[in-house]
Amino acid sequence: MSSAQHVGIWVQGDEQVGFGHLVRMQVLARALERSRARVSFFTTRGSLAVRVLRRAGFGVRTIPRGTRSQQARALAVFVRQARIAPLAIDLPTALSLAIVRTLRSSDAALILIDDLGSARRAVDLTLNAIDHQVHTLQERAQITER
Repeated sequence: MSSAQHVGIWVQGDEQVGFGHLVRMQVLARALERSRARVSFFTTRGSLAVRVLRRAGFGVRTIPRGTRSQQARALAVFVRQARIAPLAIDLPTALSLAIVRTLRSSDAALILIDDLGSARRAVDLTLNAIDHQVHTLQERAQITER
């Protein structure tokens, strides 16, 4: 990875949704930084995630608290202006195809993490440990029933 690579991470973490997404994205960010990538986090204005990320020493841009569509529009502008190469998205709810289309306007490659919605087929890369876990549980249930 070249030192000029700028990776964006859109993540959410607070008392309502928990901090699992936030923790694993911090681990990814540290690994990217060791590879000399520049990492910028994007999260909801006023959320606890802003304080957690800043305390950990990460750069954070806040996006509006509005609808997911409003957030995606604001994020697409930030991503385009900052010339972010890939944008990793790790949110507690599935993205719609409309949100992915909005984010595509930023020209960034999109990486979706643990999203079982229909948008997972419309991005550049999907990493789905959940999908594997769901299939594994279904297979175990079928074996048990035999």
